[in-house]
Order: sequence, then structure tokens, then C-alpha cells
Amino acid sequence: MTGILRLGAHLPSQVRTNDFWGAEWAKAHAGRVHDDVITQLDVTSTVDIEVARHSARFTSDLFRGARERRVMAEHHASSDMEALAARQVLGDEPVDLLIVSSQVPDFPSPLNHGLVAHKLGLPPTVTAMTLDTGCASFVTGAATASRLIQSGAYRNAIVVASSAMSRILDEGAPSAPFLGDGAVAALVGPTPPHRGLVDTEVLTRGELHGGIVLAPDPVSTPWYRGDRHQQPLLARHHDHEATHTMAAQAVTRCREVCEPLLARHGLDGVDIGFLAVPHTTAWFGSAFADALAIPGERVLPHEEQFAKYGHLMAASVGLNLHLGVISGRVKSGDWVLVYSPGAGFTQAAMLIRWP
Repeated sequence: MTGILRLGAHLPSQVRTNDFWGAEWAKAHAGRVHDDVITQLDVTSTVDIEVARHSARFTSDLFRGARERRVMAEHHASSDMEALAARQVLGDEPVDLLIVSSQVPDFPSPLNHGLVAHKLGLPPTVTAMTLDTGCASFVTGAATASRLIQSGAYRNAIVVASSAMSRILDEGAPSAPFLGDGAVAALVGPTPPHRGLVDTEVLTRGELHGGIVLAPDPVSTPWYRGDRHQQPLLARHHDHEATHTMAAQAVTRCREVCEPLLARHGLDGVDIGFLAVPHTTAWFGSAFADALAIPGERVLPHEEQFAKYGHLMAASVGLNLHLGVISGRVKSGDWVLVYSPGAGFTQAAMLIRWP
């Protein structure tokens, strides 16, 4: 079998606190009720009961539980963070595959995979590629690497995911304080018998593509026509109905992939030793554990992680798994369930018997 052998993370040293946004930002958003995309506290057909219940604790907090987030140094690029995270998992094993997901890459094209391979000193024989499924990229990247190794095409792989969202934030937006910078990496390779990646489940819902996009305003202007829009590209909610659906029905989307995945192997929530999901919000972890009937102590307290780091986009679920391992919550032989939604819109889960 194959699976994750080692995990590493790079978090920039610069910490940005809530004070950065100041009184004017707070005044501008003082009338905002509940999460930006969840406009009803009561449970309706469009709001999952777990979402309403767990998010309600943060209604009165403009920052929704965020306290700090890491911010890249001005002289750093996302490829620097990616290389720093990847160095932590490099060992004596021959690496011949590199899969990278960058939010945001150093250049629109070519993307960061070649740069990261060069910064790591990998030989030209390494296959380097970018795989992008939004915030689900760490899950789909690790699963793809594992399957390619199982096929015999490669021996070992490094999977890297990063968030450089500070570079594309509209700092006046209500969601701006929720996002942070950082990178994670995993070494994927052969594992002992009956240990490693067991199965995956992925769904793609393109009708929700407009929930979050990187674009000028208006988004109808082609992003590559800088001569016409003459403004920075920023993360935007293009289709507000899709954005609402992605957040308000986050638990439904989780169940859609996780429940069939567990059922195929005769497992229930109580069998899961650790649940890794992105700390997209302060309540994601507890809401998903509740929905899947996984005991609450088997997920990291997302309220703490979100308060310290914010949401690290594609790197978020990998960081959550990494923190679970180094804290001792993930043990050899545990069933580990990893789930992440991703803009685009992708729902990705993998079931691991931890090596």
C-alpha cells in the first residue's frame, strides 16, 4: 500500500492581529449579522442544522473567532513557502514526483511546480506538476500521488499546498480577517501492509464555480486584460447564491462524500480515530464531527486553530492533519478521515489507515 509517510508545515513568522483592521473597518461592518453567507439563524431548507447550531456561537463577533493570522514577508513568494515546507519532509527516499497547489502562484503561468523543484534541488528526472482543486487540493494531490505510486510509475512523491491569500485580499471586505498564509507538505510513498490510503471519494459541482473566484471587478472583464480593468485581481464572491450554498450546506456536502466512503468499508463515525478538515471557520470541525457522529475529542479544536492561523485555503486541511500528528492525536493503526471542500466546487475525502 501507499500513503503519507511524513508531514511538514511552514508558517510565516509575521503575525497580523485583529487590530490591523481598525475602528473604521469595525464601524463599516458593525451591522453585519451572522456569517456573511449565512443570513438566517433559524434552520431552513437552505441552512444545515449543524451549521446554524455551531456557527451561532460566533454571531456577535465581527471576526467570527479569528484573532491572529500569519502573513508572508514582502520579499517572499509562495514558492519560497512551498520549498520551506517541502524541505521538512525530504529524506533519503528517492523522490521522482512533485505535485504542487499554489494559492496564489508566483506567476499566472507557468505555475510553481518547476520553481519548487528547482528550489529543492530535485533532478530533472523528477515529474513536477500543478494540481488545483481549490482548498481540496491537498486531498486530491495526496490521493493522486498515492495512486500513481501504486501503479508503479513512481517510487515516492512530495505533495505541497500553500496559501498566499494576503496578496489578493480586499482588506476592507468582511471576510478579509479570516484568511492566512502558510504551506504544508507531505511525503507519499510505500507503506506497510494494511496501512496507508484505503479509499477516496470525490464529487465535482461546477454549478457552484462562481462561489469564489480570483478576478477583477466586474468579473465579466477577462482577467488577463489588465489594459481594460486596470486593477488588482482579488478573491471575490461572483455568484452569491453559490457562496451561500457552499457555506450554509457545508455539512450536507461533507456527508455526501464521507458517508459513502465509510459505508464501503463497514465503518461508522465512532470508528474514526481522527477527523481532519480545514479550519475554514471556527466551527467547521465541531459541525462536521457532529454530522458524522465522530466523538468531538477526535477532531482538533478548530476554534483554537482558526484563532491562531485563520483559514489557510489549500494548506488548511494538511496543516490540520499535521497538527493532529505532532500533538499525538493521530496514532498508528487509527482510521483517519480527511475531508475538504474546494472552490470550483470540489468535495474530496480520503480514508487512511495510519501507518
